[in-house]
Amino acid sequence: MATVSVGGQLNLTASLIDTIGLAPSNSTAQLRVTPNLSSGTTGAEVTLLYSAVCTMTDATYDLDITGGIEDAHGNTLTFDKIYAMGIENNSSTNDMTLTWRVNAATDSISVLKPGGSMFWYAPAGSASTVSDLQIVGTTTDTFDIMIAGEA
Repeated sequence: MATVSVGGQLNLTASLIDTIGLAPSNSTAQLRVTPNLSSGTTGAEVTLLYSAVCTMTDATYDLDITGGIEDAHGNTLTFDKIYAMGIENNSSTNDMTLTWRVNAATDSISVLKPGGSMFWYAPAGSASTVSDLQIVGTTTDTFDIMIAGEA
């Protein structure tokens, strides 16, 4: 059995400087996400990892995460829950729309602008059950994707 671990850190910091009256006013905001998921089989632990650079061969790219994709070693992956997912639109000119479905109902839609990326993380014990991921874009565009979850 393979060992899977997910870790890292995402830091976003923003500042706003505005002049109110005669004095400058500063405002800052910070968001820090530190995923820490470990491998195991006792529940709420990562057992599957999918990572790929995908090329659109049609305007719609479907990822069947319940048995329709393989890991880097050729093993069929059947995700029951997703704990972390990252996707990056490698196109310099075209939007991509990401839709994920639960039981054939559209659950969420995100638009990735050219060069844009999205990271989604659910702490252990609060993963989402997803049946299908669909990326709508333009033929020949590419995207990077990483999914970590459990069977």
